[in-house]
Amino acid sequence: MKSVCVIGLGLIGGSIVRDIKLKKLAETVYAYDKHAKSLEKAKAAGWIDFAINEFNDIKDIKPDFIIVATPIKSAAKILLDLVQEESLSNSILTDTASAKGFIYEYLKDIKVKNIALSHPMAGSHNSGFDASKEDLFNNKKTIIVDAFNIGSENLAIVEQLWQKLGSETIKMNVDEHDYAVAYASHLPHLIAFGLADAIKNEANSNINESSAGGLKEFLRIAASDPDMWTDILITNKEAIINSLNQFNTSIENLLKNTQSVEDLKSSLYEIKKFKEDKF
Repeated sequence: MKSVCVIGLGLIGGSIVRDIKLKKLAETVYAYDKHAKSLEKAKAAGWIDFAINEFNDIKDIKPDFIIVATPIKSAAKILLDLVQEESLSNSILTDTASAKGFIYEYLKDIKVKNIALSHPMAGSHNSGFDASKEDLFNNKKTIIVDAFNIGSENLAIVEQLWQKLGSETIKMNVDEHDYAVAYASHLPHLIAFGLADAIKNEANSNINESSAGGLKEFLRIAASDPDMWTDILITNKEAIINSLNQFNTSIENLLKNTQSVEDLKSSLYEIKKFKEDKF
């Protein structure tokens, strides 16, 4: 493609521009970010060709491909603004947000012909442009959600970009995506936040002193960006609650099985086998 514009140079957006440049996937790379320092760093390092300082300038540049790599609520607003701009009617748009139902509801009442939603299943508890890196998407999965039925040709352009970035692409509808990522990402983060909070409020100060690598690794994701996770936990609340209810049921069943050594051991072996087979 001739030109691509990435909106948001955090972990995901910063990693995208790095790989686009390294793999020469576009002749010209533009970027917009509300933090001037992120733009300055990306430009100085050669990861972008042009820094866009005013959001409305994107409409004059008319890039072939626009990737909105911002938190969910801001992504919905940006996509709504861009899709209604006549000058961008030939641009292909996608996002990287972690929940799709909110974005779909935000856009569903207008005619959309050039947006396919994306969710690269890659990330870190670290955030910001300084956390971005090359090859973040290699051997990772990116979920494509064709919520607006944009046509096979436009959809293929979105899929091919992620594949060239190193991802395996899989397709889901909006509900399938939000339900799946509630289990795959959102619930694990919620549990980590909850456990860290429980330990914080526990009077026994020996917990931290007695912890080994397992607890620290489990709690690693509790250090994730609070702003981003506020967005995620609110916008995908229903699916997260459903997954949490199932999790609570599983915990209750395990606790009931503590009344019988054989029942508990059988359950734990069954879980162990499932984990080894699937993960």
